[in-house]
Amino acid sequence: MLPEGINEANLNKILDAAITEDIGKGDITSLAVIPKNTQFNGVISAREEMVCAGLPLLELIFHKFSEKIGCKLI
Repeated sequence: MLPEGINEANLNKILDAAITEDIGKGDITSLAVIPKNTQFNGVISAREEMVCAGLPLLELIFHKFSEKIGCKLI
């Protein structure tokens, strides 16, 4: 669920532009060494206390790559 006041259509345009700029045609190293359909689990963590902005947007960003990607904020 997006935070109140966030326009999803505008956000999607921004995310699409950022992904296109950052990733382009893909990471050729990852494409070369990671077999297609590989599945994995991961954790994003910090060694020290911090403030992390944008967490409510993570699921939307992950779904830009695959609907199978999920996240659980703890």
